[in-house]
Amino acid sequence: MIQIIKLGEEPNALEITTKVSLRAKRISIRISPNNEVELVLPDASDFNKAYLFLLEKELWIRNKLRKLKAPSPKAAIPKKLSIFGQEHELILQNHSINQPIKIVNNQIIVSHVIADSVISDIIELHFRKLIKIEIEKYATLKARELKVKYSRITIRDTTSRWGSCSSSGALSFSWRLILAPRSVMEYVVVHELCHLIEMNHSHKFWSLVAQIYPEHKTARLWLKKHGRILHQII
Repeated sequence: MIQIIKLGEEPNALEITTKVSLRAKRISIRISPNNEVELVLPDASDFNKAYLFLLEKELWIRNKLRKLKAPSPKAAIPKKLSIFGQEHELILQNHSINQPIKIVNNQIIVSHVIADSVISDIIELHFRKLIKIEIEKYATLKARELKVKYSRITIRDTTSRWGSCSSSGALSFSWRLILAPRSVMEYVVVHELCHLIEMNHSHKFWSLVAQIYPEHKTARLWLKKHGRILHQII
C-alpha cells in the first residue's frame, strides 16, 4: 500500500511517499534528484515506527533537499520535439506575446520575444496542460471500465516513477509522458488505475492490467529502453 505522509506544518510541510517493499530489509529513506522523498518499509506493520523514524530524520531530509534545490544548467532546447510519437519542429516566430506558444501543423511555435532562458519553461508549462487534459480524458474512460473512482490527478516532473497512486485514490503522473508514444501514456494510466483495486504488483495486479490493456508489455519495454532519454530532452 502506498501512503502520503505530511511532515511538519504548512506552508513548509514535507510530502513523503511511503510504500511497502518485500525486498526491503529495513526502513530506509530515498531522495530523488527531483526532490521527491520516499520512505520504504519492509512491512506495513512498521508504519508507526517508521513515522517516528521520519521525525528523527526530518532535519537531515530538509538539509538534503536544500542542497538538491541548487540551480543546475538547463539542457539545450532541441530543434524537434515529439508529442505522443509525432515529431514537431520548434520554431521561433513573431506572434503575440499574449499567446507565447502554440502548436499547429506539426510545429511548436514560440514567440521570438520570449527569452532563451525561459523557452524550456514555457514549453514545459504548455505540455503539462496538454498532458493533463489527455490523461483526464483517458482515465475517466478506463476508470469507468474498471468500475473505480480516483480522487484527483496531479501532473509532476518525477524522476523515479511515471505515475503513482495513493491510498486516498490520488493519481500522479509525469508530464514527460507527452514526449512518449500515446500508448505509453495509456499504459501508465491503466497501471495506476489498477492500483485502486490491487495496491501491489502481484500476479492478480498484472492480470488485471493485461485484461484492460493487452499491449502493456510493449509499452513497458518502450519505457525501459527510452524512458531515461525523456528526462534529458528539456
